[in-house]
Amino acid sequence: MSRLMRPFTLAMNEPYPKRHDYIGMKNMKIKWPLIAIGSCLGLVHGILSLFGIVQGWETVGWLSAAVVAITLSGISSGAPFLHGLLMGLCITLFTGLTQGLFIDLYLQSNPMYKEGLDPNQDYRMFVFRFIPVFGSIYGAVIGGLSWALHRVLAQF
Repeated sequence: MSRLMRPFTLAMNEPYPKRHDYIGMKNMKIKWPLIAIGSCLGLVHGILSLFGIVQGWETVGWLSAAVVAITLSGISSGAPFLHGLLMGLCITLFTGLTQGLFIDLYLQSNPMYKEGLDPNQDYRMFVFRFIPVFGSIYGAVIGGLSWALHRVLAQF
């Protein structure tokens, strides 16, 4: 009998299984050290961008952080989507906070971003408002890809 059809064909004396048994979330413990290791990538990326080291290569930095986070959360966790989501949020949080707190140094080291900006706008608040939006999207993408990697590796 198929695993999907089992909830509909239980005997009357058999206890009804919990829903999480069917969606693979039995061992859903958050591994905070794993999230901390993955989140350090955001701090490293933020510091490198402060000094203009990743100038022109920021997309590569974001993608490499995503690949490492997807690999960490997809291979070694019981809840890959949750771990990926939290890692993505923390990576964005640490990068954004680093850039937002030291926005003057960031704009000095990356003059290409200073061009065309409104001098009356508070860029620090712009960065801080952008963190939750971008972090949610980035975390959801990393979480989804982590879940997909976990499902693919579970078949081997």
